[in-house]
Amino acid sequence: MHNDNSMLAPSLRAALGYYQRNQIISYLTVRLEVTLHGKTIM
Repeated sequence: MHNDNSMLAPSLRAALGYYQRNQIISYLTVRLEVTLHGKTIM
């Protein structure tokens, strides 16, 4: 049981880090699109 936990923790942390990185990338992409659209509209 303890062995499974130590095996699971790193992959869980990696998955969390990957998810957070995705969130940041999508947020930045949206910000960039909004900025570009704002410049085109203005």
